[in-house]
Amino acid sequence: MKMFNKKVLKHNLAEMNPKELIKFIKHEFPINGQDYHTHARKVQIIKSLSPSELSSAIARMEGIKSQYDPSKTWGIGSLILGTSFIGFQVLFGVNISKITEGNRLNALIYVLITIIICLWTLRNIIKDKENATTADYLKELLIQIKSEKN
Repeated sequence: MKMFNKKVLKHNLAEMNPKELIKFIKHEFPINGQDYHTHARKVQIIKSLSPSELSSAIARMEGIKSQYDPSKTWGIGSLILGTSFIGFQVLFGVNISKITEGNRLNALIYVLITIIICLWTLRNIIKDKENATTADYLKELLIQIKSEKN
């Protein structure tokens, strides 16, 4: 990563794609904290941005937060998952309430695939929530700095 300075910050806030910007924020403002003087220096660099640059960055962070907010997509996602599981039951010829010797292997495959899909989905929801929280953290910091300037 490049050194944290005003030029790099302005460039990254304006030009980085959301995924890379979140990675940059996590690197520069780690969730587990960092040395006080390092953090204070970074805050001072953010304070050197103009009000219009801060407003633009705030709006961008709100957009990224919204993009990664799992609550915005969970409703339709759960509907698609439920429909997929019904489709898998038909595909594998499994009625979970009536497992017999003849469909035991298919039922096992169905359950394993269902568990894998649910775990993968949960992992992605957690990752998106972390990204939304990261965007929200920087947005709130930017808002505080902008209000101190006014």
